[in-house]
Amino acid sequence: MNKEILETLNLSPKKIRQLGKAQILEDKYVIKRTRKSKKELYEYLISRNFLNFPPLIMEREGVEVVEYIKSSNLSEEVKLEDMIYLLTVLHNKTTFYKEVDINDIKKRYEETLDNLRYLLSYYQGIQTMIEEEIYMSPANYYFILNISSVYRILNSGIYFIESWYQKIQNKKTHRFVLTHNNLSESHLLENDNLYFISWDKATFASPVNDLVNLIQNNFEYQSIDSMLKTYQSKYRLYEEEYLLLLASLANLNRIDFNKEEAKKMTEVVFFLRYLEKLDEFFSKQNPNQSQN
Repeated sequence: MNKEILETLNLSPKKIRQLGKAQILEDKYVIKRTRKSKKELYEYLISRNFLNFPPLIMEREGVEVVEYIKSSNLSEEVKLEDMIYLLTVLHNKTTFYKEVDINDIKKRYEETLDNLRYLLSYYQGIQTMIEEEIYMSPANYYFILNISSVYRILNSGIYFIESWYQKIQNKKTHRFVLTHNNLSESHLLENDNLYFISWDKATFASPVNDLVNLIQNNFEYQSIDSMLKTYQSKYRLYEEEYLLLLASLANLNRIDFNKEEAKKMTEVVFFLRYLEKLDEFFSKQNPNQSQN
């Protein structure tokens, strides 16, 4: 506990609770280590009339103190709906446009395309390895049953990133927002209002970045289609943003098949649950008109 902070707050706390990496003092203050100062970030949010974060009390050398807000105990589904709503508020209030160097666009295109092609080659090699086994392990067998979905998603991603690049390469001005980039249900507090916490990863970027983070962190609670419909009812994506979203979602994780069986099975099960949701969502996309 930072003695200087306690003296500044005039506290000799008798009640201290550990919550994750944070400490809660007397149900009044939350103290946690932070990788960077967020004072300017909070000032920016206030200037844009976005007040949905715990008020900053003080900062001291990698430690911040914010006001403690007790959150209601709601289901993951309800919290997800509220999180999407608050995300649209954040994006609406922090939207701005600026010119982007074509070389930056080309770099994102090439990096995404190269990774999708690498994943195709990687999983083809994994398929060959598994099919040569005399006795497949449970995780390998479960994975190989779904290999066609893996290829379908990755090839769709290649199509979408190429479509995005054709659409965007001659467009100079792009839309940016302040992205939160840490959109798990534990980072939303609710009582009389809604609050985002854990702003360490916040940065200015495309709204697509937040949507990818939101979907990958919460796909088990709601369909991808439903999440996007809720979001787009308040903040509409442009066609090129939608194509980038599809390509980014298709940029799958790389499973490590050298892990011990129990850990590998856990990773494969989670991977395939995401793949199932993504495959269902992609099946509804019209390749000739990916956004209405």
